[in-house]
Amino acid sequence: MPLARRETGRLLKRMQVAVLVGLVVILPGLAQARTDVLTPAEARAAKAAFKAIDRDNWKRARRLTARITDPLVVKIIRWLDFTDPWLAAEWGHPS
Repeated sequence: MPLARRETGRLLKRMQVAVLVGLVVILPGLAQARTDVLTPAEARAAKAAFKAIDRDNWKRARRLTARITDPLVVKIIRWLDFTDPWLAAEWGHPS
C-alpha cells in the first residue's frame, strides 16, 4: 500500500510540473506588454530545473534556480520543493 501512495504522489507531482511548465512557457508569450520575459539562458535553466524536479533531483533544481531572475518561476520551483510528498511524509505535515 505505501508504494501505491508513493506512485500516486509522484504522478501528482509530474502533473503539477507539467501544468506549471506550460504556464511558464505559454503565459509570457501571451502577455505582449510584458518586457521582462525569460532570457533564453533562463528558459533553459527553468526547463532543466523542472526536469530535475521530475527526476527527484532537488539539489540540482535548487542550483538551477539561482540562474533564474524571474520571481514567478523561482516561486513555482520553491513551492514544488516545499510541497514535495516525501518532505511531507518525513516531517509529518499534510501537503
